[in-house]
Amino acid sequence: MRFTSWDINEKQLSERYFILAQSYIECSIIIFESILRKSLDETYSNGHSGALLFGHSLELFLKGSIIHSKGKVDNTHSLEKLYNEFKNIFPGKKFEFNGEIDTFIKQDKQLPYNEFLRYPIDKDGNVWIGNYFYDFDIWTDQLRIFKNDYKRLLPLIKNRYKK
Repeated sequence: MRFTSWDINEKQLSERYFILAQSYIECSIIIFESILRKSLDETYSNGHSGALLFGHSLELFLKGSIIHSKGKVDNTHSLEKLYNEFKNIFPGKKFEFNGEIDTFIKQDKQLPYNEFLRYPIDKDGNVWIGNYFYDFDIWTDQLRIFKNDYKRLLPLIKNRYKK
């Protein structure tokens, strides 16, 4: 069976963001679960790749939510900026994430996911300073929580701003 971009081209823009966010987080989960099952090598670079997919998934989910409510979103990769806008548009406990989003946002300020997780050097050509690691069990658990967050939040977001 063949799938093409036509599968999502007819969708509203926000829906395209949500579809891709879901796909990226599912692929991230597959990477971390494969590491835990030993069907993928337990390496830093494999964890790093899975983390990149999650970061991009989160960016797309936040952008999709903002686009759904406002019809547009700023051209930024800053998870902090996107998350703050998300919280302003969708206030209240029912729109909160159960996953440790604050931890990921805090880390993104120090090591921007769109740079740190994509390249071995920063935008100035410097090697990233520090020693980093992934706890594959924690990452896998958190990704599952975020995937459930997406499923729980999506109907709430769509109902708040019906199109």
